[in-house]
Order: sequence, then C-alpha cells, then structure tokens
Amino acid sequence: MEERFDKKKHVCKFYFKKYEQYPSATLRQYISGNLYLKELKIELLDRDDRVTVSVGFSLEEQLDTLLPLLHWEDFEKSRDTSGYEQKNNGGYRDGWGYDFLCMNESGYPLIRKRLDVLYNEKNKPAYEKLLDWMVAQYSKRDEFKKMKLQW
Repeated sequence: MEERFDKKKHVCKFYFKKYEQYPSATLRQYISGNLYLKELKIELLDRDDRVTVSVGFSLEEQLDTLLPLLHWEDFEKSRDTSGYEQKNNGGYRDGWGYDFLCMNESGYPLIRKRLDVLYNEKNKPAYEKLLDWMVAQYSKRDEFKKMKLQW
C-alpha cells in the first residue's frame, strides 16, 4: 500500500545548509524541501551567502522512496542529543558539515541539528539518512556534476 503524506506524522519542511569553518569551496549547498508543495530546491551560495545558482525539482515522482525517510518519530529520537553522545558514530566531519532544520504540524514542530558527526551505516539518525538520499538522488545530476561540488 502506498504511503500518503500526513502533516502530523511526516516532516513537512526541511533545510540543509552546508557550512565550512575554513571556507575553501567557492560554492556551498543550501537545500530546502517542502512536502506541502512536493518540491525540492537546491541553491548554491557563494562565500557571502549570495545565491548564484537555484534549481528546483518536483518530488512527486520520488514520494514513494522519500516518505519512509520522513517519519517525524524518527527525527524526534535525536531531538535532544548530540551526535557525539550517540554510540558507534564513525568520527566527525573535520571543519565542515550541515546545519539542519525540519518542521511539521505536531505539538513540537521544530528540530534543529548541526551535522558534524559521521555515523556507521546501521546507526545513522534520520537526518543523515535523508541527506544520504538527497546526495544519491541529486549530486550526480548534470546541473551540479560540472561544478565539482563536495557533498
């Protein structure tokens, strides 16, 4: 049976913004997803946070694979934890990572995380699985491949 979007059971909106402590890359990714509109936008920001490229995608075709990754209860599990507190992490991203924010229509509508820890595959929290899915789906697209972005 096909899973349907539910604004109280799924993440409704999510955002990833790449950060670097020592900016070496010319462009950084800012990713925003909106399940109400079934769209994803990937913007490339320069060092001054100005948008240099903006590409939008429909999520209509990917909902079957995306919705199982967006169960709010999976994100709730890591609400008040640091990646460093979770056992079996696989190290950390040295000087870079992503700031993550997600929301839904539940009683506790907002979760904010800093993604700077690397996880072993079996221990990845929901936000890392979502990031992995997006990188797999979009990083090799022609729009981004030629820019040699580090995801």
